Amino acid sequence: MTPESYKLTSECHVLSDNAAGRAPVAYFPLQSLALQINRSGAALLNKLKRGTVRDLGKSSRPFLERLAGFGLVNGKGDRQPAAPSPPAPGMTATVLLLSDICTLRCLYCYRKAEGHGDMMPFEIAKAAIDTVIENATASRNKGVQVGFHGGGEPTLNFNVLMKTIDYARRACRARKLPLHSSICTNGIIDEHQAQWLAYHVDAIVVSIDGPPDIHNRQRPFSNGRPSFEKVAATIDTLRKVNKRYTFRTTITGYSENRMDEVYDFLVRRFMPKAIGFEPLFVCGRCESTGCRAPSKSSFANEFLKVLDSSKVRGLPVHYSGGRLQLQDRFCGAAGSNFFVTPAGLVTSCLEVSTAEDPRARMFIYGHYDKSRRNFIFDRERLGALSAMSAQSLPSCATCFARWHCCGDCPAKVLDINSTNRRKNPYRCFVNKRIIKHLVMTEVDKAMKSVTNATLKKKERLCEKEGAGREFP
Repeated sequence: MTPESYKLTSECHVLSDNAAGRAPVAYFPLQSLALQINRSGAALLNKLKRGTVRDLGKSSRPFLERLAGFGLVNGKGDRQPAAPSPPAPGMTATVLLLSDICTLRCLYCYRKAEGHGDMMPFEIAKAAIDTVIENATASRNKGVQVGFHGGGEPTLNFNVLMKTIDYARRACRARKLPLHSSICTNGIIDEHQAQWLAYHVDAIVVSIDGPPDIHNRQRPFSNGRPSFEKVAATIDTLRKVNKRYTFRTTITGYSENRMDEVYDFLVRRFMPKAIGFEPLFVCGRCESTGCRAPSKSSFANEFLKVLDSSKVRGLPVHYSGGRLQLQDRFCGAAGSNFFVTPAGLVTSCLEVSTAEDPRARMFIYGHYDKSRRNFIFDRERLGALSAMSAQSLPSCATCFARWHCCGDCPAKVLDINSTNRRKNPYRCFVNKRIIKHLVMTEVDKAMKSVTNATLKKKERLCEKEGAGREFP
């Protein structure tokens, strides 16, 4: 290649936001680099994306040379992100679904949890703890993580919860391994249980959907009575002992135009550490309750409003598909999660926890063997799960967001027979809208920083020269 020829050697996307009046942005995701450009630069980059470009003259040469200086053209190429964690069964973290039972009848429950079902025996919980501790010891991992989730409500199996944490703590101490524990709860517990969680569990996530009218409509008790006051009492107990907690908030068609109000209320009333907003995914009990998701445009736009206001309030919000960090898998469902159901099934996805689920043949990859007192894994299914990476998604190959959302949640695709071939158009729209906003915002911040630095430099020069006049 002659010096006058230029070839794009880094993945590049030209982003524009005409509605916001922003200049185009050249985005190189695998280099974590975004550059504000003009229309001529955008046109030149689009030519580079189609193939080699020869020097087009003095007007284009500085731009091309700048790209070459960054290694974006005529460079060594990109390094793709690695998997977020090692594939199972070498996992050092587990989440135990202690119960299939729930005291609430949330309108959108993906499991349709009722007042009856299975409870995990301590034998299975102990085996899961032993598995991750042995793996951490063998791999010289820095620590072990143990979480509790549903299925149903994990605190309904409180004796096993307490016994499991006590066992994990003692076993990790014996191996000199740090232990991090977490729980996601609906908050329907008594004061004594809330205090125990505060003192014995590191991270607590409480599911709460907003002010009383929204929460009570979406998350009533099994008898239809409101649950907000009981959840609020639990959170207040945590606050009294200075325990930090985060919230998980589901936005439905009922609350889609009230997200800012929901955020403001939760911040003022409870002051959580952070709030995670998620749009409802229609499944499970939605079929009988008629609960519907917010429109994709409404959720994306309202979330971005809340995101902007959160920067002023200083309390962060997040959405699972809207993130800037680079990775090659959306989550550990792609072969690294070790989640155990009350019946001892091993699944890589919290939402797929029964053998009757049509997605079970994809996500359930093992089971507890009572005679052997350990877990048996299906290596073929694990291999298929591990193959679900950003690189395996043809429909995402040209998308600027693919290294951020990685095709999104594999359990929420429309066609479960081709999880690694299709994408969810609803969440795809939301993810791209939010991720593009995040990229553009970072560029705006960088440009403002450069402008401010230039002004300050000129101000200093004026002061040094004794100009004695106000700098415009």
